[in-house]
Amino acid sequence: MAISWIGVRERTREIGTRRALGATRAYIFVQIVWEAGVLSVRLRAGRGLASEVATLLAQAAQPRVFDYTSGRLVVAVAAGLNLSFAGIPARGAA
Repeated sequence: MAISWIGVRERTREIGTRRALGATRAYIFVQIVWEAGVLSVRLRAGRGLASEVATLLAQAAQPRVFDYTSGRLVVAVAAGLNLSFAGIPARGAA
């Protein structure tokens, strides 16, 4: 939520300009929530990288400790929290 809030605060002038040029409240809301979704997708890329690192460590005679079910759960929770907490600043910006 803090990152989304800071992002909205830093872009207050841009949001005001968009509103002055005719952007609707819904458009501003969707834009900010979309950006939060992009951050969530980037988390998925991080999970893939973690899986690859775990595989490389397993090949180096280390036991594999990455659990795909836990990884998916973490990504789902992080995406849900990111999108839900992005809604508060997005609503305020709109």
